[in-house]
Amino acid sequence: MADGIIRHPAVGDVEALADIYVECFPDRVKKVFGHTERRVFIHDYLQFYLSWDPDHNWVYLADEKVLGFVIAPCQYAPARALLANGQVVRCLWHLLTGRYGLPFHMARLFLLSGFAFTPEAPIRRLRGKPYVHLLAVKKCGQGKGIGSKLMEWTLEQYERRSVDFCWLVVEGDNVRGIQFYARFGFRVHVKLSSGDLVMTWRGTKG
Repeated sequence: MADGIIRHPAVGDVEALADIYVECFPDRVKKVFGHTERRVFIHDYLQFYLSWDPDHNWVYLADEKVLGFVIAPCQYAPARALLANGQVVRCLWHLLTGRYGLPFHMARLFLLSGFAFTPEAPIRRLRGKPYVHLLAVKKCGQGKGIGSKLMEWTLEQYERRSVDFCWLVVEGDNVRGIQFYARFGFRVHVKLSSGDLVMTWRGTKG
């Protein structure tokens, strides 16, 4: 595999990002979207989060193929993001025409938790602060340092922009993930009632 490059996602990358998401998070896909065939639903989900803060999303490419990506917004307003680029119209159309199935459980979580999929107090207090929403690497690229390069790049870009704090959520039984983030200075901040862990990072100025 040739040395890769890191750049912002392009419009044409969404299909590749969806492939990686489905491959890396099959349980989450089943829980949230119902099944992997709801590609339109997954596309709209990814485009929604990518629109929060386009300057802080990156993809890793090698041999002209997207092998990983990170969504790490510093500033975000979900309602504004829905209105951007006609997203709300597109999402409503896909919902009304059955492209999403009947995602009542997702809509309920989405609305009750303020677009964060959890109403827990620690998340509410952190909402609005820079955070790593999603980091994923295609299975064929795992073990090759791609995730580390994306994480290093993200934190470097944060510090270049004088961002000295961010947070993320990782499953409590994901030992590998916890250890991965700990290598970059993330520390466990609080354990949620679900068992998931909130981890926080502070830069050199934090």
